[in-house]
Amino acid sequence: MSMQINLSKRLELIANEVKKGAKVADIGTDHAYIPIYLVQNDIAQRVYACDIKEGPLLSAKENISAYGCGEKIETRLSNGLQAMKSGEFDTVIIAGMGGELIRDILSDAKHLRSKYIEYILSPHSKLCEFRAYLRTQSYKTVKEFMLKCSGKFYTVIKAVYDPDVKSEYKEDKNELYDTYGYYLIKNKDKVLYEYLQKEEKKYENIINSLKNKADEEGLSHKLELIKEALYEMQ
Repeated sequence: MSMQINLSKRLELIANEVKKGAKVADIGTDHAYIPIYLVQNDIAQRVYACDIKEGPLLSAKENISAYGCGEKIETRLSNGLQAMKSGEFDTVIIAGMGGELIRDILSDAKHLRSKYIEYILSPHSKLCEFRAYLRTQSYKTVKEFMLKCSGKFYTVIKAVYDPDVKSEYKEDKNELYDTYGYYLIKNKDKVLYEYLQKEEKKYENIINSLKNKADEEGLSHKLELIKEALYEMQ
């Protein structure tokens, strides 16, 4: 009997967003931990473990073999989604990369966009710009949540491509919801609330310690956004 893989809390929460019976493209698969978990737990029927580098793919292949998952996982050397073909997958996972890189991967794969594909995305930087990209490129966020692991905050966004998507809020709220997430605020996400409270104290302390009041403007605006988000979550 093959070994059972144990994922970190973060990766397990991401993997558990995949619908049963899905055909998954895991981009930047690294050691193929998520594909192995999806197969071992009978979640995905087929997984493509994709990476741009040969080294990680070799590690992935070794792990897939060691865990006895070779029949349902295929490794592919791929720059983002470039080695994937239409119809091969209905779910995309991209986690552990910066928001700009995930944006570029999605932009380079516009020919593969379909309203039948779910995107499970976890950018670790440039979240505001990334949410704005999704909003302006006809991606509809259907779910968003935050988690805290080892003292760090992570965000997971589940989205679908919908050319007919309509905004659920007025344009003057774009900055607030791009920065902190419409669904996170609307659903009063507890981890976001904790994060905002920490950020509020941090920016108040920075502003209070400034000797040059000319530096305050941008920081004060950031603090106003934080307070607005906290107010909406009451």
